[in-house]
Amino acid sequence: MLTSIIKTEFLKSKRSASVRLTLIGSAFIPFIFLMIYIFKPEHFMKALAVNPWIEHYLNGYQSGTAFLLPMFIILITSLVTQTETKNNAWKQVYASPVSITSVVLAKFIMVQVIIISCFILFDLYMGLTAVAANIVNPGYKFFSSHLDMNAVMMYTLKIYTATLAISAIQFWISLRFKNYILPLGIGMALLITGLIVMNWEYIYLYPYAYPLLTFMSSIKQNQNWLVKHEYISMGYALVILLLTIVDVNRFKEKG
Repeated sequence: MLTSIIKTEFLKSKRSASVRLTLIGSAFIPFIFLMIYIFKPEHFMKALAVNPWIEHYLNGYQSGTAFLLPMFIILITSLVTQTETKNNAWKQVYASPVSITSVVLAKFIMVQVIIISCFILFDLYMGLTAVAANIVNPGYKFFSSHLDMNAVMMYTLKIYTATLAISAIQFWISLRFKNYILPLGIGMALLITGLIVMNWEYIYLYPYAYPLLTFMSSIKQNQNWLVKHEYISMGYALVILLLTIVDVNRFKEKG
């Protein structure tokens, strides 16, 4: 039953703006780096001289973890969860012979699939950016250096894990409120607050700071496996998802 609902969510997402946003959003930072690598080579050839591939990917994630990546998750979550609200289709969902729990799980899985797709596309675009820059300017050392895909994949996994709490919170907020703008406003306010209080001693408890925390901890401590706030992120996501299922099942207004 859950599988068929997930397939339905895939079909609905194909016709939504989420696919276009994922394709364009994942390419935005790599495209910017391609431009500056081509037109400002004197600076970046020196910066990427020692370990070009790792430095290249770290530069890309540094540009996204603070604001753009969390903002993308906020937007995507709202787009996926608000489909029925925009089309006034919740009555059909509640009237269908499927459990509300299955519907909620399918939507959450759909959100995660889109987010993971964005990460995969981002890594691919960053790789293509390095190749294109080296073709245009042979002074770069990407072709003569080893690309450690294990390190890239591990770092991508860490960043994704750090975003789980944000996606779960936004998922609940977007299902709880019918107004499309309200979840975006709440998410943006919480995100900006996280940037303001980054030096707080208990920042590891604040989910909207987790992607940036992952970047900072990986740079400073050279950590290759999951750290405390990333485990907490998974815990937040599980608890909030369970609470969301309970909350949606208790909605008084069915549609």
